[in-house]
Amino acid sequence: MADVMQNLLDSASAYAEVVDDILSSDRVVVVGPQRSGTHLVAQALAVDGERLLVEENDFGINSLSRFVGYLSHGEKMVFQAPGLFHLCEMLDFDSMCVVVVVRPTCEIVESSKRHRKNATGCMVRYFVTVDTERQDESVELQYRAWTVYQVPYMKCASFVVNYHSMAEHRLWVPQEERRFSHAWQTANWQTSRMDLYHR
Repeated sequence: MADVMQNLLDSASAYAEVVDDILSSDRVVVVGPQRSGTHLVAQALAVDGERLLVEENDFGINSLSRFVGYLSHGEKMVFQAPGLFHLCEMLDFDSMCVVVVVRPTCEIVESSKRHRKNATGCMVRYFVTVDTERQDESVELQYRAWTVYQVPYMKCASFVVNYHSMAEHRLWVPQEERRFSHAWQTANWQTSRMDLYHR
């Protein structure tokens, strides 16, 4: 699985290179393993595309029926939906694309430990059991499932974005400043949104 992971990282696009293509779709769904950076990428797309952001908690994290309800509204939206990563090949709506965020396994595992996330919940969706102490297996299995089993059946356009390419974006928070990064990032996102609504 390490080879699949490395190939995915090597082939992933920089955000700035594909943002215009991504935003040519009315509905953008951002997926990836939990703690891979889906929140940051979704926020950036919402700001850059001047559109509504629907976060995972808005539709119950992995509630497909509630998620599809939002998709059906017809407005230009960005969805942060890591909990639906395992289902994205089933989504088939007009003017929609899927964005997969790729981040090194070790960084996702460390971030998960800081936020007390474990692999059990997401792995149940893939019908496998993973030792909660081996979250690297969880992350790599999700990326392998995407590469091998989901990509061939995608019904809409898809993009793979390298998490580290977000370092050039105004919402990026350097590693050394991340102690209060969520509060800072949320405040900066809200400021950007206020700028958008007051133009």
